[in-house]
Amino acid sequence: KTAEQKAQDKSNCEQYVQTALKRDVTVQFLYERLLQLGCRPPDDLIRCVDCGTKPVAGGFGVVEEIDSTATTQKNNMASSAKCAQTQQEINTLIAKQNDGDAKLKLLPDIFLCQQNIQNETHARE
Repeated sequence: KTAEQKAQDKSNCEQYVQTALKRDVTVQFLYERLLQLGCRPPDDLIRCVDCGTKPVAGGFGVVEEIDSTATTQKNNMASSAKCAQTQQEINTLIAKQNDGDAKLKLLPDIFLCQQNIQNETHARE
């Protein structure tokens, strides 16, 4: 796809997300419940990303390794695999945690693959 097509895909996807946040009663209910519980979702909880040629509509969460030797955290999701960590990557992280070599946490994240979202209904599903 051209840069112009990618920009249009992102714009369309972001519009679908904004519409869902404003009009979809299920999404509104979930956000309201989180707020009532004192948990403010991050502004970019639902985001549109370029997933390249992966035939997926979106996904949930990222497994992150917490660097226990410093106060920083390192994100083990490769930039070339923005849309999803592979099962092997996740298994490797879990094995490191089981061996006591790492601590893991699941980051809240909902992503939509902007080039694969077909319409507003598809984005909400």
